[in-house]
Amino acid sequence: MVGEEAPAVRPYGSDDLVSVAGLVGDERAVEQERHRAHVAAHDARAGVAVWIETSDRQGVLSLVATDPRLVSANNARRLFYELALACARDALGRGVERGRFTLRDARVVAMVEKDFNVVARGVGRNPRTGVEVGWEVVVDVATVVRQLEAWLRYQEA
Repeated sequence: MVGEEAPAVRPYGSDDLVSVAGLVGDERAVEQERHRAHVAAHDARAGVAVWIETSDRQGVLSLVATDPRLVSANNARRLFYELALACARDALGRGVERGRFTLRDARVVAMVEKDFNVVARGVGRNPRTGVEVGWEVVVDVATVVRQLEAWLRYQEA
């Protein structure tokens, strides 16, 4: 388990395939031409994030996953944001200016809206209950990088 110090993040490498596939359940999440992944540096099984560059030069953060058995509760949120930041920096470095991501957990929506200046727009409802089950956030990638960096700096203070 990761202690009080959150793990660093690094780009995904082919040696990480088995670890990442074990975490997300499908190697196709990272083994696609336009998919770019980042993993927890100390152990790829601890966390992975994947973004996709679309044909219209937008970035779609498609996946951020952490394993609670390998990341302490104190560090899970930090690792989540470090993985998202690695993807956002990568996208920005490739010239991607606009991005989006979809959330499927109301608790994560509340966390992201509390921590950052973003608004999640409902995009899906359970047909039986009418309860929201999906939210999309559209962002300026440079702004996201600044906000994530500021959040991480604040946590270090």
